[in-house]
Amino acid sequence: MIIHSQKTFIIIITNYPNQKTPHYQLSIINCPL
Repeated sequence: MIIHSQKTFIIIITNYPNQKTPHYQLSIINCPL
């Protein structure tokens, strides 16, 4: 989890059985701080 510019960047890695390489999904959540 990287906090930058009052935003929290969360990288979610999910593996699919049909894919040899993991799928990377970037979720951006605004930080109230």
